[in-house]
Amino acid sequence: ETPSRWGDMSPGEHGGSQYVMSPDREYSACESDDEFDEPIREALKERKKPEASAATKMFPIFCSGRKQVLLVRHGQSTYNEAIAGPGSWDEPQMYDAALTELGKSQAKGLGIELSKVPKDALWITSPLTRAMETCIIGRRAGLEVKAARMKEKAAMGTPSAQGETVKENIENAANTPDASSGPFDVEKAYQEWTQKLVIRADLTEKLCCTGDIGRPKRSLEKDFPELALAISRIPAERWWWDCEHRPNDAELQQFNSHEPRNHFKARVERFRSWLLRRPEKTFVVFGHSTFFKEFIGGTRSLRNCEIH
Repeated sequence: ETPSRWGDMSPGEHGGSQYVMSPDREYSACESDDEFDEPIREALKERKKPEASAATKMFPIFCSGRKQVLLVRHGQSTYNEAIAGPGSWDEPQMYDAALTELGKSQAKGLGIELSKVPKDALWITSPLTRAMETCIIGRRAGLEVKAARMKEKAAMGTPSAQGETVKENIENAANTPDASSGPFDVEKAYQEWTQKLVIRADLTEKLCCTGDIGRPKRSLEKDFPELALAISRIPAERWWWDCEHRPNDAELQQFNSHEPRNHFKARVERFRSWLLRRPEKTFVVFGHSTFFKEFIGGTRSLRNCEIH
């Protein structure tokens, strides 16, 4: 992307990807096609082309009755904020950018929609801070909406007596805990959820700027103690794109290499294959604009906290 494509506004104001802000850098030898996973290369060759319909182009593998995948882009990050003004094209040097106050408010605003997610859904997030913060704030907000809904229904009597449709009754039964078991404990439900949350390193954003450079597991466990179990399951301590001779390190504030596109496409395919192998039918995925654009074959970036 170049500034001319955005007119007199920066991509941050259009909800665009962060990586367009990064400085130009030459590819190194470590970024060659040799890094491309051969099995994934073959899988890409064999994939069928999407059908002509818009629905198939957006979701070529998630057909009705098979998988329901809700994609949630993170809230506004400090990096997003830094590049949001007209003409703001300089790299702000913000490693593993966290949410702004606006971003936290956006995440909390997801509560109503996330409260409708089925109880047996699998929640997944990128290990980048802005995505994890959006995930945990959004989840807690959803649980609080459920608790308020149950309290209101208890005060009003049966939902059908208040004009709620049969369809709404069925949906609420699937998404809301049984009120007969007693008051809904938000904190207990949240703690149980943290034990089931999945953090996938291959869901991280395409590394093209300082904001996309992650932090070691030990640092994440310190900042997100309630997610210690999920973080411990990340396979590697240094899970982001890195190159031995041109390292990327948030703690040392080093940004020396971009993630090669072939490597990026390979891990998007790995994530897609992993989803297909999972037994769950519904997934809530917290991630990033460029990853989601590649994942669904879309042409635009999701806005902060947009659900697709």
